[in-house]
Amino acid sequence: GGSMAGRGGMGGGFNNLGMGRQESNFYNDEEYDGSFGSAGAGGGGRGGGYDDFNRPQGGGGGDTQYVINMRGLPFSATRRDINLFFAGKASVMDVEIHYSNDGRPAGTASVLFPSEEDARAAMDLNRKSMGSRYIELYLEGPV
Repeated sequence: GGSMAGRGGMGGGFNNLGMGRQESNFYNDEEYDGSFGSAGAGGGGRGGGYDDFNRPQGGGGGDTQYVINMRGLPFSATRRDINLFFAGKASVMDVEIHYSNDGRPAGTASVLFPSEEDARAAMDLNRKSMGSRYIELYLEGPV
């Protein structure tokens, strides 16, 4: 009697395992979809938002900033002139006009762009004119 009950038990065990496996697969799929969705919308979305607003310098792959050096600027050029030069083409984060040792404008500047995309778009303006001067642009690359 005992051994037959044992065998019955084993049979039951296999059955359960089969059923269990199916159930857990189905459950895992559901759980995966659910958590994937919420992680994307909640976690990822929120994290991205914080990065963009509080930490523009965040080290993530998406927010690497790019620098372009400008040469041939009119000596009268201001930060506003440089912003206008790129306006409609790329968004400028920061402009630094370079001065020579005696305090006069050197005719060069560094411009910081929020992304590689902006910097590449800005490079389309290479050799375009500002006033009577044509401007040379050099993509320095990521900061």
